[in-house]
Amino acid sequence: MMNRLPEKLTALRKHCGYSQGDLSEKLQVSVQEYMNWENGNSVPRITQLKEMADLFRVPLQDLADHTRTVILPHLETEEDSVQIPFMGKEELQQPEQLFDDIPQENDEPVSSATRTINTAADTIDAEVPVSDRGETRVLDTSMFEETQVSRIIDENDYEDDEEEKPVRRVRLKPQVLTAAVILALFLIALLGWLISSLGKSSHAQVSLSDTNRLALGSTYSMYLADEGVLLTKGSSIPTISGDNLVQISASGSHVLGLKNDGTVVCAGAGNACDINDWEDIVMIASGTQHSVGLKKNGTVICKGSSAACAVSGWKDIRSVHAGNEITVGIKNDGTLVYAGSVSAGDRLSEVTDAKDVSVSSTQIAVTTGVGKVTCYAVSASGTSNTATWSGMETAKAGGSFAAGLSGGRVSAASNDDSFVKEVSRWMGVRYIASSANTLIAVDENGYIFGAGDNTYNVYDAYTGEVAEETAAPAEDAVRLDQVRNITFSVTAANLSLHWDPVANADYYEVSVNTDPITTLKSNKNSASVSSDRLTSGTTYKIAITACSNSEDYTESIPTIVKYTYEANLLELAAPHAVAQQEKGTTNVTISWNNVNNAGYYLVELQDYSVKATGTSMTLDASGLSDGEYTVYVTAYPAEGQTKYRQSQPSAARFSYTKPVKKFTVTFNFSNGTKSSVSLENGTYKVSDYAANMIPSGMMLADSGQQFTVNGSDITVDVGLKEAEYSVTINFVLGAETVGSASYTMKPGSYAVMDYLGGLDQTLYEVVDTAQRFDVSGDTVVGVAVKNKPVPTPTPIPEDTPTPEPAETEETTEG
Repeated sequence: MMNRLPEKLTALRKHCGYSQGDLSEKLQVSVQEYMNWENGNSVPRITQLKEMADLFRVPLQDLADHTRTVILPHLETEEDSVQIPFMGKEELQQPEQLFDDIPQENDEPVSSATRTINTAADTIDAEVPVSDRGETRVLDTSMFEETQVSRIIDENDYEDDEEEKPVRRVRLKPQVLTAAVILALFLIALLGWLISSLGKSSHAQVSLSDTNRLALGSTYSMYLADEGVLLTKGSSIPTISGDNLVQISASGSHVLGLKNDGTVVCAGAGNACDINDWEDIVMIASGTQHSVGLKKNGTVICKGSSAACAVSGWKDIRSVHAGNEITVGIKNDGTLVYAGSVSAGDRLSEVTDAKDVSVSSTQIAVTTGVGKVTCYAVSASGTSNTATWSGMETAKAGGSFAAGLSGGRVSAASNDDSFVKEVSRWMGVRYIASSANTLIAVDENGYIFGAGDNTYNVYDAYTGEVAEETAAPAEDAVRLDQVRNITFSVTAANLSLHWDPVANADYYEVSVNTDPITTLKSNKNSASVSSDRLTSGTTYKIAITACSNSEDYTESIPTIVKYTYEANLLELAAPHAVAQQEKGTTNVTISWNNVNNAGYYLVELQDYSVKATGTSMTLDASGLSDGEYTVYVTAYPAEGQTKYRQSQPSAARFSYTKPVKKFTVTFNFSNGTKSSVSLENGTYKVSDYAANMIPSGMMLADSGQQFTVNGSDITVDVGLKEAEYSVTINFVLGAETVGSASYTMKPGSYAVMDYLGGLDQTLYEVVDTAQRFDVSGDTVVGVAVKNKPVPTPTPIPEDTPTPEPAETEETTEG
């Protein structure tokens, strides 16, 4: 049987003006424990139920019995109330007779002003959209005429066409009343047990709820309205039976529908639609190539992709979710199981408080019981940053964004600023759905709008709410003075604001930029903001405006102040963290000191986040590139601890280098010697690695020889020959080179005088004729030379006659 207590508690708390912090103080439990009651994660004890019944001034039976509705008490007279419909009941319900209403002796007859809004036949002037059935609505009782009710009965007491019989009033003593209450509680518990026992052997009967109401495929959108009518938009819309549907799920061109008798209908290609024999299904999930069904007994069945359908061993599953070749299940204890390929799968397995899951092609968004959202990578690509989100009811993952829903407002994490801005405008959102680069939403009137890619017209433009027109102020109206001297005080439950009263102000409007924005209207010069809406350490912008009901005055200019909210808790000491890579591996070890009163530690690196109860852990950083990284370690108090709050994060820097695999290269020289080096995969020159290994007097036969390393050790045969080197001899006269010659020589010692081929010996001669040079490698030799002396000519005596040249007889040819 569905637990309706969370809905009742939420409605009663808001109606009576309490915050969750207020009630936790009054009931002497932690805020987290009370939140668990409203979230349906746990159930209060009977004594705590009795305390809340007294506090809300409602009968205990109405809280304890899930088959009964609850009457909201009038805040002034206790007699005026409005009945809240639960779970979409359409039959006219009359409240049941309460023991507390039985008059004592000499009491006058009691009359209560009540009104039930459940049927279309009601003609009260109040808009109650069909889409609001199944949600708690607190209505203003001033719109109703007073109806004299002398008896309150449960819906099962109705009989058609039967006249109402007069009610006989009975006087009961307090002891009798107490005994009657105990007996009634016992009977309620017994009835619940019988219904539960019978339900275990019967087929699943599924009701229309908030589960799987809005779906988005590749070219279409589908919304299952409150009447069970299937509304569609877009193109290439798959055809699926809309009779008796209570859930709808889509992915790509594949659509699943769950009927109220626990059977499933399908539209799509392949064996994913081979689901005709499915029964006792209470939840469905559609992947692009597979169908998933959650059975009443907590097991899961699947058709289609073999990887995504590896779910045969799953049990104790609370909900199922699917995407492209991936299936995720939330177990009753809040942990996750998954099938398919997920790069962050190890981190998914460490989640312990999951409330909702959304799967896209790139990331998986997980919403926890406290409204935090974390995105986990499906492949090596990045994820959306949702670290600052809180209080989310659900979140949806897109291809390049994530979106969270809280209180009718939507938050988006995306690099597209226009997308984020458009989404932030939305109000009154009831459900959201995502696919690839598109996000759609539906409001309480069933209007589908969205942001992102709308190639196939799967959504309409968002029009927003229309503000009410207000009368223009009189031309001679006086503006009220600004609010001054704003002060703050903090309790565990509230942030209280006080300011000086403004003359002629009838009320004040207060705005706080929480997410979503908190707006308050106060008739006094004070107001309180629930601590549930505030995050410790966050700076908020608070605007207070003085207002008047008189046309003689206009509202003041808003007074805007900034206030950094610090919860009234003791901050844990920050742990001292150290991180380093283990040599030769992809492991990074993080360690820190123990922090007193810490229940666990949150370790964060890039998009990786994990809880640890010890003081060290090792992470596989194989997905990181070479570089410098920072890991953060934050101490958190134990669950349920209300005295302390989390520490500041401790940052630890470390360097990461991907370890490289090397292989042994053995050089096998032709002279019989061997030598080895370690090298990575690649192509290399022998001369770059074997030069220092060659025996003296030898050299490579092939100086350009290469070899390749490709994933294994290798041997390279290297030819050698007797060494020969290049020798250049330069002949230098002073600072001028007057000759040069090059030779190829073997190692040894040589005389310069044997190698004068580059010197003009008619002009120059070697200074040091005994000069020698050694050759053990390529060598340049400098040889000093000098000018060769010019021989002096023999002189001719003056008295020696100069001989006459001999005459030559000319011969003429005739």
